Amino acid sequence: MPQPLGSLVGGVLLIAVGLMLFAHTMFRVPLEWLAQWWPLASLAGRVVGLRRPACEAATGESRRDEFVGPGSHGVPTAAIIPIRR
Repeated sequence: MPQPLGSLVGGVLLIAVGLMLFAHTMFRVPLEWLAQWWPLASLAGRVVGLRRPACEAATGESRRDEFVGPGSHGVPTAAIIPIRR
């Protein structure tokens, strides 16, 4: 039985965001770098999304039942773009 990758990635992502916000709140760790580097996370997500169909084509195996989530299998991912004033 394959392990669902989406649940693992989502859980790790939630923990990472929670730790960053906790550090910012409790220890005043600056988050200015996040405003500059957030597109890198979006790009990484797209690379992972493109890599999966390429692996399926190379091996001839369909792994569509392992990962269901935004941006997978032709479903577009919405981008959230902050507007600075």
